[in-house]
Amino acid sequence: TPVVAAAAGTVILAQFEVGLGNAVIVSHGYGLKTTYGHLAKVKVKMGQTVKRNDVIGWVGSTGLSTGPHLHYEVEKRGAGVDPLKFIVE
Repeated sequence: TPVVAAAAGTVILAQFEVGLGNAVIVSHGYGLKTTYGHLAKVKVKMGQTVKRNDVIGWVGSTGLSTGPHLHYEVEKRGAGVDPLKFIVE
């Protein structure tokens, strides 16, 4: 299953992290970041600009994971926020 960027931004991390496995973090400006973890494969590179809905990787089970799923986080100025507030249909 492809994983897409929630919004336009710049990739600030695209690598293996111990807990998250293959992970991508996108900075969207204004202190807003999205994190995508446990990816089977990462398609983007650090410094790359992405648009909303660009494929950044594929759902997987890397890192500390018990099965295929997407770890999705939204942070604003370093504090976690409810990602449901940012989901656009």
